[in-house]
Formats: sequence, structure tokens, C-alpha cells
Amino acid sequence: DPTGKINGRNPHYRGAFSSMCGAQHQLCSTIPENQPHSDGCGELVGNCRVALKHMQAMMFRIDLDEQVCNNFALKSVRGFFHDHMSADIDGSILFELHQEYNVGLCQWSKYINALSDATECDPGSIIAMAGELGLEACGMDLWNVDTEAKPHVNIGRGYQCKPNYSPRFHNMTTGERLPQFDDMHVASSANATESHWYALNGHAFAEPGDRHDEFGDGEIEYSG
Repeated sequence: DPTGKINGRNPHYRGAFSSMCGAQHQLCSTIPENQPHSDGCGELVGNCRVALKHMQAMMFRIDLDEQVCNNFALKSVRGFFHDHMSADIDGSILFELHQEYNVGLCQWSKYINALSDATECDPGSIIAMAGELGLEACGMDLWNVDTEAKPHVNIGRGYQCKPNYSPRFHNMTTGERLPQFDDMHVASSANATESHWYALNGHAFAEPGDRHDEFGDGEIEYSG
């Protein structure tokens, strides 16, 4: 019965039906024109679209058969993760470049800062877009790696022009990573790597007792 197959009453198709409708609703709701917002927000979205076009030109070849994972795309992926590493993808990495783990991102950060000044799109939004574009440019099919959700970017992140460190991950006096999150320690065992991963997912990191394993269940790929 074709009618039964496409409506939610058929248990054999309910999951697929729900998934397709949910995905369509999410796609439609992410279109700025479908969202209630102020004139200022609409202007910001337009500014960030200009920034997005600049970065697309920086990372993608016109002929996708000639596509390469260039240095700007690689730096953008690294900057995406490292801005998230401090607390959130909010542009604070521009004030955290003195940290040892951010060595090598200076020139990339100058471009992000200049693009923000030129387009009036906030640095956090630019970095979030750059990271997802960089993953795509370097061969990761980001929008098809998970059937449960699709990554998106929230525009307008309240850039504060200062560092922003998370106490879960940093010494709040120095801004340095806690010893258990040092590169060598994280690489030393699967348990250390797992602890590092969950600490990075600050938006979903559980407090002790919230879950039996004391960890959250967030995905950094959705942090944009």
C-alpha cells in the first residue's frame, strides 16, 4: 500500500518517515529568510555570506576534479578545533595565539581578522564556517557522516576581543592546558584520548553523576 508506506502509521516506515521530515524541517529552518530576526541580524547574515564566498574561493578549485587540500583549508580545520579547545568557537583564538598549542596559526589568524574587518562578519562565525569548509575541501563528506543530524553554523557569536578559557581544560591563571591534556599524555592511551575528546565537547560535557561514565555525548562536528 503506497499510502501506508509514506505515512507515519506504518511501523516499518515510521523511522524513515520521521527522519526525512525532520531533515527537511531542519533544512528549511536554517534558511535565514525563514527565521524571525531583526534588521541588524539580517545585515550580519549578509556580511557573513560575503565572508563565506571569500573562503570558498580560497579553498575550492573551480574544477572539482582538480581539488586539493590546500594549506588554508588545513589551517582552518586546525583553527576551528583550537578555538573550540579553549571554550567555544567565538574568535577568542585571536587572543590566544601565545599558547604553545596554537603555534603556526599566526598568519591564518591575520587573514581571519582582516576578513572580519572587511566584511563586518564576526571572527567566531568566520572560523566556524572556515572549519566546516576546510573539512569538506580536504575530502571529508561532513554533511553525510551522520544520519542523526547535520552540522550547521550559528551566525553572530558575541566576539569579546579577549581570551576565553574553559576551566575544564585549562589552568585559568596561565591559560595553558591542564597536564592531563598535554599532547604526549593524550597520545599515551585510549583512555587519555577519550578523556581529552569529552573535555573538548564542553557543550555536552556531563557533570559527575549525570551519566554512569561521567562523560557527555556531544559531537564536535556540530559545534559550528
